[in-house]
Amino acid sequence: MPWSMERTARSAGFTACSPEQPWPSDHLGSVVGLKLLIPKDTFRQVAEIEIDVPCSVAYDCYSDREAIPQWMPFISSVKVLKDKPDLSRWTLKYEVLGRDVEVSWLARNLQPIRNQKIHWRSLDGLPNR
Repeated sequence: MPWSMERTARSAGFTACSPEQPWPSDHLGSVVGLKLLIPKDTFRQVAEIEIDVPCSVAYDCYSDREAIPQWMPFISSVKVLKDKPDLSRWTLKYEVLGRDVEVSWLARNLQPIRNQKIHWRSLDGLPNR
């Protein structure tokens, strides 16, 4: 089954840099092809993977939120709130140009459709759209 995850977040956006426009030392960004991007308004991350498993297996893997970092390497942790199990704190850690970056958000699980749809709403931190 094809599987896709897209995450778009607002921060200060992206501005392309080139040798003529050097990288400001007080910004973090990422390298895409030959363009260097600086955070400006939007951060967009898309991850796609095709896996040969039944929908029920994929659904069960994703439903166990605290186990997600075991198979999704860019997510460093997911902690379900003990007093509110529909809420979870997600943390993403990665390195950009030799600097460690950590982003976190609080998400509320929305009503799932078994083996078809898992969705959530970010409440604070990194928003989703």
